[in-house]
Formats: sequence, C-alpha cells, structure tokens
Amino acid sequence: MPSARWPIWAGVPYSADLTDAQWRLLEPILGRGGKRGPTPALDRRQVVNAVLCQAKTGCQWRMLPAEFGSWNTIWKTWSRWRDRGVWQQVLDLLRRRIRVAAGREAEPSLLMVDCQVVKGGRCVASFHWAAAGSPLLERPKPRLRRRKNDATPPAQTLAA
Repeated sequence: MPSARWPIWAGVPYSADLTDAQWRLLEPILGRGGKRGPTPALDRRQVVNAVLCQAKTGCQWRMLPAEFGSWNTIWKTWSRWRDRGVWQQVLDLLRRRIRVAAGREAEPSLLMVDCQVVKGGRCVASFHWAAAGSPLLERPKPRLRRRKNDATPPAQTLAA
C-alpha cells in the first residue's frame, strides 16, 4: 500500500519527484487544469514529475517511464506551458523565495553582464590549429601532386 506522501500513480517515487510541500508551492501557478473543456488526461503533478525526470536524466521524451503516462501528452503540456510563460513564472517564484531565504530583497537591484566577443575569420588562426611556432601542431603544408598525361599515344610523343 503506498504511503500518503506519494500518489498511487507514481508507484515507487523517483528521486526527481516533487514532495507535497514542493507541490503546494507550485500548484497555484500550474493549477489543476480542466477549467474549460474536459479534464486533463494526466494529473498536473504527474506531468511536472515527468518533466523533472526528463531534465534530470536527460532521456528522450519518448523514453520516459510508462508510469508517467503518454510521453506525447507530457511533451505537449510542457511545450504549451513553455509558450505561455508558465515555466518562467515558476522560476521567478523559486528565485524570489531563495533570495528572501538568503536575507536579500525578492527582486535583484543590479544586473551585471560580462561577455567576450571574438571575431573569427581570415585574420584569426583556425580553431583546430595551434598558433605558429609549435612544430608538432602546425598546419600541414599541402602536397602538390603531379599527374602524367596518359591521353597522348606514345607515337605522337616521339614524333614531336
């Protein structure tokens, strides 16, 4: 008999599954679904657990364990939430909570961007070749291959 902590559909919990406290935090954003039309085929918590499992293991969507339900339904729900900005809302909520727990303001007051731009092309050494001066890693010089012309018969060659 499964414990009260884990739903029946999950069977044995995966390490990426949400706890009840984590789900209570995300449930207002993700909702229960089914406000218009039929009720969803999969529970929202089940979809989030499947997405977390896919993100943690890096498996293909089609290779998700069968306990989560149809991979296609999970992928469509994930992409719909992505397009509607639901995942951004989840990340914003988590970032605010982490900042407040660390004793900071909920929103950052400063943004620092550090970038480096390197222009490649004719003036820059190729990525695959070392800089000049290293004889072991220098670019090999092209060989010139000479080809004999076999199209002319030997008799014409002697006559000329």
